[in-house]
Amino acid sequence: MKRPGPLAAALLLAGAVLALTADERVFGLGTDGRIMVRTAVSMVTLGEIGIARGQAIDVPRPGGDAVSRYGMGASFVLALPASCAGAFERAFGAGASQSLFVLEQILLVVLAAFAAGLLARALSEDAGGGERGGERGGERRGEGRGERAAGRAALATALASPLWAYVALDFSEPLQAAVSGSALACALLSGRPGESLRRGMALAALAGFLAGFGLLTKSLLVVLIPLVVSLIALGGEPSGRKGRLAAAFAGIVPPAALWLVLERVRFGRPFASYAGEQFGHPVVDGLWRLTIGPNKGLFLYFPLALLSVAGAIALFRGQGAHARVEQRSAIVVLTAFCGFLLVSAAAWWAWDGTFGWGPRLLLPGVPVLAALAACAPAPPLVFRALFVLGFAVNGIAVLQPESLTSWTYKVLPRHELSAAEAARFPAFAFERTSDGRTLLFSQYDAANHAALAPIPLAVRLLLARLDGRGVAALDAALWKSN
Repeated sequence: MKRPGPLAAALLLAGAVLALTADERVFGLGTDGRIMVRTAVSMVTLGEIGIARGQAIDVPRPGGDAVSRYGMGASFVLALPASCAGAFERAFGAGASQSLFVLEQILLVVLAAFAAGLLARALSEDAGGGERGGERGGERRGEGRGERAAGRAALATALASPLWAYVALDFSEPLQAAVSGSALACALLSGRPGESLRRGMALAALAGFLAGFGLLTKSLLVVLIPLVVSLIALGGEPSGRKGRLAAAFAGIVPPAALWLVLERVRFGRPFASYAGEQFGHPVVDGLWRLTIGPNKGLFLYFPLALLSVAGAIALFRGQGAHARVEQRSAIVVLTAFCGFLLVSAAAWWAWDGTFGWGPRLLLPGVPVLAALAACAPAPPLVFRALFVLGFAVNGIAVLQPESLTSWTYKVLPRHELSAAEAARFPAFAFERTSDGRTLLFSQYDAANHAALAPIPLAVRLLLARLDGRGVAALDAALWKSN
């Protein structure tokens, strides 16, 4: 029996670990997830997108119901387990359908890991080629290097990044990471040397569809469309470029058109789903908080991102004069995607994502960062050490689910806002008291205080849960963080 290659073995291992460690009991506890799931259930059972009013954040309609303000792509994907939930619970008991929704999250993280592996393999093999790549020995070395990089990138994405913690959470970040990574990987692979025109066009069409579906999942991912088109336009043989671009646009149009229709039906115009929210946070402050900050710093939750910088530089430089223009263009496009996520999140009023483990708004870029890190010219020991560190940090959130940790922020004293400060927040983020004060709900302020950093707080709460004193130990842990 043929042994699986590094990428296949990594995906099998990752899937097994994710399945064995997912705590399905906490899925569905968040407001965002409940809205997306209820929209999926409404589509399956009633054939419409309306849901009952009463959620903390929804968009009321004149007819008496409400609609989700979130991208409909997540609800479309959730419609599959929702359609099977009734029969599953009749067969296995009430609440058993939790397993279906968590299984879908697991599969999405595995897909994101697969995309990271494909990106790493393509980038690493290109870096090992150049003008000398035509030699059989050089080709074999490039292929071997690519396979090893693919396995490392897949494991890094699934088990050494915050995505591991999201298999039991009801956020759409696993879907965003899977769609973004897959769209970029298909676009890059569509122009690979030696690829047949038919296969290249098929990959380009799939890349375009995934980019359009990314827009359907989250409007901010509209950036995927020009980036995917750029990858296709700048790569591969010029003779087949027009065909691949035509295929890509053919893939983009259906989901993008559906997105436009749903935007108009729900909100009256495109890009209006987050009315009252703004990009008002100081960008420089957001940048350092999202990279090295003690609360949501990417390098704390995904230490391998440190190698991504080295990997991007090494791949861009290539092998001196032999570096191919296509590879340099690909690195520019991939880093531009990650840079866009970073800058846009840094400027967003809720730069930290409010809830969610780690820098939630940056997670769609994890497959790209993992691929670049796997290609970095660093000693294997360095990669392994950073992998173990990321595995340990994110393992904390698996043992102490983020939804349980984030609830603790709600018991903290609320911060009083001035009129000028209140203008920077949407109406749902604060309340006005009878004596005229404006109080910010504590969860929207927690990320600004290092004493409330989620990693040490989760450790304290986990230890308190294991303590024989029960509630007394939990109270002590909470007061220590306050």
